[in-house]
Amino acid sequence: MVGHAAAVRLLQHGLTGGHLAHAYLLLGPPNIGKTTLALAFAQALLCEDETARAAGRACGVCAGCRKARDRSHPDLRVIEPEGAADEESPAIEGREGAPTTRGSGKRKAASRVQVKIETVRDLQRDLALRPYQAARRVVVITQADAMNEAAENALLKTLEEPPSYALLILAAEDTEHLLPTTVSRCQQVQLGLVPASLVIDALVERGVETSEAQRLARLSGGRIGWAINAARDPSILQRRATALDHVPRALAASRAERLTIAEELAKRPDVLPDLLAQWQGWWRDALLTQAGCDAWVMSVDQSAALRQAASRHTTANLAAALRATRQAADELERNANPRLALEVLLLSWPQAGQGIG
Repeated sequence: MVGHAAAVRLLQHGLTGGHLAHAYLLLGPPNIGKTTLALAFAQALLCEDETARAAGRACGVCAGCRKARDRSHPDLRVIEPEGAADEESPAIEGREGAPTTRGSGKRKAASRVQVKIETVRDLQRDLALRPYQAARRVVVITQADAMNEAAENALLKTLEEPPSYALLILAAEDTEHLLPTTVSRCQQVQLGLVPASLVIDALVERGVETSEAQRLARLSGGRIGWAINAARDPSILQRRATALDHVPRALAASRAERLTIAEELAKRPDVLPDLLAQWQGWWRDALLTQAGCDAWVMSVDQSAALRQAASRHTTANLAAALRATRQAADELERNANPRLALEVLLLSWPQAGQGIG
């Protein structure tokens, strides 16, 4: 694990002290290592080396560890939402975009990738059987907040009365899209953003040049999984740049041109959540640039466009654009028409003449 020392210590304490909860809920932004930690914990639980387990870790070489690492252990079940992206091997969240902003108090939208009730029922049939090889059966749900309501209600029965040999590890961005009863039946483990210095060290250890590691650490904003994925796959940075370039393009466009941009982007509704998350980060960085807080700006590759926006628009306009972008993301979560939502959003952004008076 890179970072998250407090979370690791908490889980290790459960392993070494023999005081394990029957369910854990790992919480934190996307791409910070929740799934990595969940599978590392599962590997330690399934490790066949008693000495390693007593020390709160996995030996990494026994058959149980190897199978857990490959997700082929018969007593390990990893559940991912239908349509979810592949994960970085062995287990760093695969979504490459910025953290999405959830709507306030809203249930899950039908358009999101989901864990469905059929999957949970199949899991419950599995858990009715005793372990095949290990002392326990371990379940990892990588995006628990993507369970639809029926699936989550079904899972509650397992969380309320789990088999003695079962341990569930749920990962989610936050508790907003989970039922309070689900949250209350899990031991919560909070993961935060990883300090830049640790991100840089992790990238350098993986062969990334120091200067590039520093740039990726800045762009990642503490999301270690994103930084590692971006170092391995240059197309992630290319797609990110394309997404962010839409903002200054729209700001320089006429109203008619903005409608054309909205029409173009609406043809790819699957990428809109990450796109709008990137845009939220752009407007946040514009506000920070205007305030002179350059050290906090993530989008260092957008410095020229950010300075231009900061100099041409009032703080109120920049803040309003950020709120409008967040609202559009919330509306898409609730199945709003993509083209209409984008049209309203882009037309709400400040016009070229709305400068600082």
